[in-house]
Amino acid sequence: MTKGYPAYVMKNNSTGKVVGFCFLKAHSPLPVFKHTAEITCFIGKEEVGKGIGKEALNLLEEEGKALGIKQILASISSSNEQSIEFHRKNGFLECGRFLNIGKKNGNIFDVVWMEKEIGA
Repeated sequence: MTKGYPAYVMKNNSTGKVVGFCFLKAHSPLPVFKHTAEITCFIGKEEVGKGIGKEALNLLEEEGKALGIKQILASISSSNEQSIEFHRKNGFLECGRFLNIGKKNGNIFDVVWMEKEIGA
């Protein structure tokens, strides 16, 4: 899924414990979308707010630029308000929403699409 794109496991420097992962992947296999990638980032709840997400985003953006990526898309559960706000604070804009398409633990949620331009 991430072949040719950056992908990382994040560890706590002190304990060596895995605290999250992040990667870019192709948005579409069609060549007309080769300059667009999707980002995925997961950080354990106990690690949120420590700057790990910002560091991961910066790394993926720099490596994405080196690959010729111009746009990064993020697909986020509407129930994850913290992630939506993180992306907003880091330059992503909401560009779409699929209504009522997910269900977790009996709760129906939207999928929010956000986009950030990283290269011209």
